[in-house]
Amino acid sequence: MVEPDRPGNSFNVAGNPAGDQTWIGDFNTVVFRVDHQWSEKFKTATSFFWPKRPSIRNCGEVGGCSYKYDPRVSPEKNTDYIGNGFYQRIATQHANQQFDYIIKNNLLYHATVSWDRWFMGGTPISGYAGWADRLWGTDKSGLLDKTAGPPNMLFAGNIPYTQIGMQWTGFGFEAINRWQFVNDLTWIKGKHSIKVGYEFRFHQFNFHGWGASTTNGVKSLKRPPAFSGQSVPPSATGAL
Repeated sequence: MVEPDRPGNSFNVAGNPAGDQTWIGDFNTVVFRVDHQWSEKFKTATSFFWPKRPSIRNCGEVGGCSYKYDPRVSPEKNTDYIGNGFYQRIATQHANQQFDYIIKNNLLYHATVSWDRWFMGGTPISGYAGWADRLWGTDKSGLLDKTAGPPNMLFAGNIPYTQIGMQWTGFGFEAINRWQFVNDLTWIKGKHSIKVGYEFRFHQFNFHGWGASTTNGVKSLKRPPAFSGQSVPPSATGAL
């Protein structure tokens, strides 16, 4: 196991269960808008907004997120990484199209067509590395999906070394799509206006194993009395 990155058990990044720590965040946003007046009576407005937040996260446990190969490209090569980290992808997309048409001086038609999507997916830093076959032998684990990271192991006690392994499936995600159509007709008469119209929305919820385990295993281990959090007794490492 990795040693703490500073003396003592407190305030260490490696071996400190301080939540879902982010080590690498590559955030960026794409946005554009185009307004066009087609004629004196007709105009349109088009907009698109796409923020993306890929990151390496969950780095507060044993091993941090210290890996040799970029998990965004080749997680299967990180065969010596048994930490709790994962590569997370979060993105939203928003497309909006508006139309305005003046039928008469006192009659206006407006319509909006829009689509948006929210997506969150994740891959263990050492996912797709064949942990099931490596641990139990080829095709002896009984698992149909062998893409998960190493088994999750928990250590009882109050010492900051808490767990290793990320047993999630190789790739899981949640995604929500929404389609919307809104239109209305506004009639103006003197000091009064009347607006009529309708709105249609369609929501689609997709789920494919986000945070799900194939289960290479989740084990809870009791610490040997001599385990102080500064080093791991040979007997403990041998048991793992």
